[in-house]
Amino acid sequence: MWFIAVLSGFLASPELVGADRYLAGCDAFRAEKYDTALTEFQAVRQSDPELAGWATVRLGMCFAAKKDAATAATMYQEVLDGEPGAWKAMARGKMAALGAERNDYGIVVDQLTGFENVAPVPWWMDRYLWQFSEAVLKHPGDRRAGYSFFRDTVETTWYIRPRLDAARFLVESPAPLDQSVALLGMLRSSAYTDVRKHLPTLTVELSDESNQNVLLAQLCDQLLDNTVDNDGPALATLRRHASNPAARFALAYASRIQASRKSYARAESLCDALVDMAPDSREAGETLWWLGNTLERAEKIADAKRVYTQLPERCKAHFRADDALNRLGELYLEEGASKKGLEYFVQLGREYPESRFRAKAYYTCATHASTKNDPDMQRLFFAAAARDNLGYFYAHRSLFRLQQLEGKEMPVNLKVDGHSPVLLPMSGLVEPIEPMPDTLAQAVEYRRLHFFGHNGLEESEWEALPLLLALSTVEDKAPHYRAMAESGLAHTALQFAAHAGWGVDATGKKSLDRLRLEYPRAYWSEVTELAREVGVDPYLILAVARQESTFRPNLTSHAGASGVMQLMPPTAKWLAQVDPNIENRHVANLESPVNSLRLGAYYILRMFERSNGNLVDTLASYNGGPGNRDKWRKRFPNHDFDAFVEAIPFEETKNYVKKVLGNYAAYHSLYEPVG
Repeated sequence: MWFIAVLSGFLASPELVGADRYLAGCDAFRAEKYDTALTEFQAVRQSDPELAGWATVRLGMCFAAKKDAATAATMYQEVLDGEPGAWKAMARGKMAALGAERNDYGIVVDQLTGFENVAPVPWWMDRYLWQFSEAVLKHPGDRRAGYSFFRDTVETTWYIRPRLDAARFLVESPAPLDQSVALLGMLRSSAYTDVRKHLPTLTVELSDESNQNVLLAQLCDQLLDNTVDNDGPALATLRRHASNPAARFALAYASRIQASRKSYARAESLCDALVDMAPDSREAGETLWWLGNTLERAEKIADAKRVYTQLPERCKAHFRADDALNRLGELYLEEGASKKGLEYFVQLGREYPESRFRAKAYYTCATHASTKNDPDMQRLFFAAAARDNLGYFYAHRSLFRLQQLEGKEMPVNLKVDGHSPVLLPMSGLVEPIEPMPDTLAQAVEYRRLHFFGHNGLEESEWEALPLLLALSTVEDKAPHYRAMAESGLAHTALQFAAHAGWGVDATGKKSLDRLRLEYPRAYWSEVTELAREVGVDPYLILAVARQESTFRPNLTSHAGASGVMQLMPPTAKWLAQVDPNIENRHVANLESPVNSLRLGAYYILRMFERSNGNLVDTLASYNGGPGNRDKWRKRFPNHDFDAFVEAIPFEETKNYVKKVLGNYAAYHSLYEPVG
């Protein structure tokens, strides 16, 4: 078949003898037919030594599901006492789960001790570390490891829910530092009720100029009392403790509360004091950003612009500084002050070359240059937007506009809007893909990894972990990362590659191998075969999957979407009803990459046909719903490509369309077309 030549080297390696029966056992387990699953896994254990350890763990899982905890523990212990292998770590995780169900925290701590030392922490291991940390706090002994995990979670996670949950554990710590970090976590999560509940009960103190200790709650009360001079004793005390998170919390909290009371001048004064006291802190920049947003919502635009301006001026290294410049540019353009707005965009691009807003900023400058009939300036800005911004929508849009401006023929036509290129891939990156080294393709660990990963089984992550941890001693890491990425573990592999700084030179330039890890050909054999069947570009399927899940089959959104392509169960059931190519067995297991890819590809095809070949409309339908897409087209019937994308009312859908299109162009920049 036409796609055989592009398949991974794994297909040349011997099949795992027990593969079919292992999958049959997993299917039976998923269907809650535990006795059938036991029969299948027992057969695998007896017939295939390469899968025996994993099959024994699965036997334990079956007994646990049957509420036979004693036999389950016996199976797990057999694994722990047996031959070494990655299955031992999974057995420890499952044994810990048994202990947690019985509130036997000693077992949880014993089994999971050591997990907290893995660096970096893989995304999927968080739940085990959470379980371990909770157990440590409930188990007699040293609780520091538990509080350490929750403190790290509060300080590092981008997600509100886990940050707040961790803060609620951390606030119970006897250590004032932990309590202060917990309060900051609650504040960052906008959980003011939690702050008000815990603040009066804490014993966090700061010494004043007379070396007398003052409770943090009292200092906050003074800052919130508008009859007290803001430069009085409370502020003086806080300035003495600039490095203490409690002092930063007090000013950030008081600023937010004053703003919520519409005491905006007072809020800005407190924010200013925080920035003066700790300009390099996370809290200083976040409070400026929050206050700017709040003033915008209150329609105090002049005040908002003044606050935003302070971020890049006084907190230049803060991760929100480029956000502030971008928002300043947008605000000035919205009010017609284009010269000032463009100045901020130029500043953003110059001072923050790694910013996600850089390509957009320069693209905006170029489009404004077109209104002034200044082709030289257009070329300058379009070229700057495209430079080193692989995968960014505006970078690839700029390449098209630049090519169009030069009157050159388009080298690649992605037909994003149904008839014209609109976006161009970057040139000069494509190189032949080297065959997978035989030693790697034949290695049993990688053959198992490929088997587990392509079937969406959690064993794949456990199998990959020791391989990733051992890469520090491997000279040529690229084939290993590629093998993992193609097996569906791109997200985890990239975590470890980024942690190690792999594939990035001293100037920050990424190697081709690193870029291909960021845009991998995951599940490539399945994707190419499916693309041929459906009649869509395989790189489009990958572009959507990358944005939806970064290829993680066990990911489930808060809304209930699951699988590699993040289909909602009702959408999957609807497809099975209306499309003869979708069967109920595909819908029954959305965590199977093969099933999810099939469902997603056929849904893309239906939306594509419904949109008359317009990929923008297809993606808007995929994310925002076809009904909403119809409403938007009726509302904006005469909008051109750029105008329609920017007019999409759902911010999530607008960003989704841009990101998937950026992914799509990146894939065509890194790999030869298929077909």
